[in-house]
Amino acid sequence: LEYQPSDTPLYVWGDRQRIGQVLLNILENARRYTSVNSTIFIRVRQEDMYGVVEIKDTGPGIPKEDVPYVMERLYRVEKS
Repeated sequence: LEYQPSDTPLYVWGDRQRIGQVLLNILENARRYTSVNSTIFIRVRQEDMYGVVEIKDTGPGIPKEDVPYVMERLYRVEKS
């Protein structure tokens, strides 16, 4: 895991538990689909008035035809 924090403190308006759960879900998926000797990169930065969290891994990614559906509740790319 490689982490690059923001150069300046970021303040976010939102539900702390929900934001934490979203980040945990994304990181768990990155861990699950990234090979053992690979790195997961996390970068936090400010862009205009927004806080941006970038997470990159070397997993297979999401097929283009599934991208429109990934935010639907309980949607899974892997159907098994």
